[in-house]
Amino acid sequence: MTILRGCRCSRSTTAAWPGFWPPTGETREFAEPRPYASFVLAAQEHDSGWWNWEIKRTLNAEGFPPDYHGFWMHPGGAIPAGVIEDSDARARTWVSFYRDGIDWVREQDPYAGLLVLMHGTGLLSQGHGVRPNLPDMRKDPTAHKFLEDREALRQELLAELSRSQEYREYATEERHV
Repeated sequence: MTILRGCRCSRSTTAAWPGFWPPTGETREFAEPRPYASFVLAAQEHDSGWWNWEIKRTLNAEGFPPDYHGFWMHPGGAIPAGVIEDSDARARTWVSFYRDGIDWVREQDPYAGLLVLMHGTGLLSQGHGVRPNLPDMRKDPTAHKFLEDREALRQELLAELSRSQEYREYATEERHV
């Protein structure tokens, strides 16, 4: 749940906001992403796997749900209230959210699915090695298995997309390492 100016919003709701932003062409800082519709869908649905938890969430002592990092990748010490006590169970639950979300988005648009896959795996691997502020979960057995499985899917998606007239120019190893 995200709190913005007193408004409580689910992760699924805040993830949908980019999908409502009007297409404005080039921004002041970045060129419009290509393929645009795939980027909008990925931005809108990147947390859609959390929906299964959102509809039957657990709350902490203050009445708020734990954040997505705190759900599994907490820094140690006391487990926040409302979070599954068993670390392995937390890991399996977190991984299932992202696996389900990736698979759902992939069914809608394979390139958007690839982007969401890279988001989910980046959260476990310090942004694929470029975000040292994120937890490095690569040595955790559940994360390691998830990352291996998703790497195989990434390779499969790149091969599929590279054969597609619509996505060929975007689906290169250089863009999606």
